Formats: sequence, structure tokens, C-alpha cells
Amino acid sequence: MVEINKNHDFFPYEDLSGKASPFKRELDRMMEAAEEMSKLIESELKTSHGETVETIKTELEGNQKKFKGILHDHHSLMTTLADRYSYRVNEMRTQNITIHYEEKEASIKENV
Repeated sequence: MVEINKNHDFFPYEDLSGKASPFKRELDRMMEAAEEMSKLIESELKTSHGETVETIKTELEGNQKKFKGILHDHHSLMTTLADRYSYRVNEMRTQNITIHYEEKEASIKENV
């Protein structure tokens, strides 16, 4: 008995990394809104002085850095997850096939 193993591709490879783009755009919009809010608060606090105002400025700066880090991490995560998604979807597009068959010897007779 002879055995043949083959991979059959049902669909061509598809790059699905673009699926992350809408999420990345929303993260970018969140960053822009956060920066705008931060600038607005800073401009309001420019004319004020005192211990409380300095504490607010320090906290605002620290929170802004943390927020930027979180958004950057999520941006990278969206790329990673989209790549994994592409891999999984494309992994399912193939099927391993095993064919078993027997060869029979046949004779061909010539008509004379």
C-alpha cells in the first residue's frame, strides 16, 4: 500500500494585519485628545502659583507619561494581535491530506 501526504490550500494567503488599523486610529485620537486636554489644563495653571498648583502640574505630567506609555503599548499590541490573527486564519486555510492506494499490475495485450 502506498501513502501520499500533501497539504491542500483552500484559499490563498491573506494578510490581515490591516484589521488593527481602526483600533490604532482610535488610539491615536485618544492621544490627541489627551494632549489637547493637557495643554488646556497647563495653560489654565500658568497664571497660578502655589504648592497645590505645583502638585497638580507634577501629577498631570506623570499621568500624561503613563497614558502615553499605555497607548504606545496598546498600539504595539494591536499590531501583534493582528499578526497572530493573520497567522491563525491562514493556518486554517490548509488541510493535510493523506491518500492510501494500492497499485495493481495490469497487462496490456496488443490486438494482432
